[in-house]
Amino acid sequence: MNTYAFETINLVKDRAKYVPADVPADALIFNAPRPIAGTTTWKGDWLSGTFYAAVNADDPWREDWIKANRSDHAMLVYFVDEETAKAAVREASGRYTDKYTPEMFEKHWRESYRSSFGKGAEVIECGEQEPLVVDEALEKRRAIYDAMFKLLDKIMRVANDTLWADTERTAHEALLEDIIERFDPALLPDYQKRMEDADENGEPVRRI
Repeated sequence: MNTYAFETINLVKDRAKYVPADVPADALIFNAPRPIAGTTTWKGDWLSGTFYAAVNADDPWREDWIKANRSDHAMLVYFVDEETAKAAVREASGRYTDKYTPEMFEKHWRESYRSSFGKGAEVIECGEQEPLVVDEALEKRRAIYDAMFKLLDKIMRVANDTLWADTERTAHEALLEDIIERFDPALLPDYQKRMEDADENGEPVRRI
């Protein structure tokens, strides 16, 4: 079991004003003066900084995000409703609460809450992460396809530079896609994604 200690910011504020609507209610919210990591990240109103991150409870990288945010000195943010905050102030004030009129209490309870409970500390415990499941059969097919790609690249290089020099797609690229689609369709989306990534990054399409 790993533990990570954080300072906390406890706000009597509407969560919706700080956190995107699609962030789950049980997600951990972090804030920092520098970019931080998480399932979802965004910029917002200043707390300890303007950079925010949410780490979802079911995120497979949950502990990695928490560990990274601890290294970046991020603070955990909690949103407290007014009734909970008022109850905390009353309990902390003890017998002195009776000396306040309702009007005085309403006027000063927020300031009292900020000074006594506005910041705190918390330790997050993380258990062992489940190992990623690898589809061994798919990985073997990828290895075969990679080897096939390299072989076709060598065979088609000359043809590509002569017969198909003016076409947008290389001959070996089209041929390999046809082979994959015919004999192993499960790999086609993976192959097409790799081709798109290569194009977007300005890299040669012919790469393994």
